[in-house]
Amino acid sequence: MIAVAYSPDGLGLAAVGTDRSARLWDLRPGHDPMTLADAREGFSSLAYRPDGRMLATGGGDPPTVIQVPEGKVIRPDDDGRAIRLWDPSTGREVRSLHGHVGPVHALAFNPDGQRLASAGADAMIRVWDPDSGRVLTSLVGHSGAVFALAFSPDGATLTSAGFDQVIRVWDVGSGRTIRTLSGHTNWVLGLAFSPDGTRLASAGADQTVRLWDPKRGREVLALRGARDRVHGVAFSPDGGRLAAASADGIVRVWEAGAP
Repeated sequence: MIAVAYSPDGLGLAAVGTDRSARLWDLRPGHDPMTLADAREGFSSLAYRPDGRMLATGGGDPPTVIQVPEGKVIRPDDDGRAIRLWDPSTGREVRSLHGHVGPVHALAFNPDGQRLASAGADAMIRVWDPDSGRVLTSLVGHSGAVFALAFSPDGATLTSAGFDQVIRVWDVGSGRTIRTLSGHTNWVLGLAFSPDGTRLASAGADQTVRLWDPKRGREVLALRGARDRVHGVAFSPDGGRLAAASADGIVRVWEAGAP
């Protein structure tokens, strides 16, 4: 599997895999899984809306990660890859969003579910109204593919990162870059805010997890120990622990005290 996510109520599970399909499971007894098939585009990312009534999937194959910073940029395909919005209770497609060129590697809903951010191989970040399908903002600044997105808990800022090794912090209202965070020495593959928004965790192909103070724009701590690229990070609901999943097959959990 490429990506997996629980529904907000914890009763559903969604996953996208290398077989170019997405699957939905109702974890209550007596429910059969549903398969969302899209053989042409495949899937490489997904995100649940906070109210659980919508699932977004990003089209296209996932990035092939290399271990050297000077690796070749993924070049977008000629055709745009769709973002598809689904009703997870029925498996029915609600609408599709078009505009990206090449695979869509990252999706994130803001906390109230009224905005959906997307990013991918074309280095463009788009912010959508998921109910109307309208593009609200296009954010330009990255010099290569974008692999990770995360909204702050208050929804005021959006962070993005990818091939160029730089984490950008955007003001959602104005669409401008507030600051950039530099420290990773290879692709940045995952981002996550702590529940109180005071810390930002990033995961990289440089085999590190880094903790940042996003408001001051400074690195707080670099966590090492992974023997391969780190793909994803997540804070516990109380913010006391930080989990990171790496390509060496290990999920590491650290105590994540206040910076």
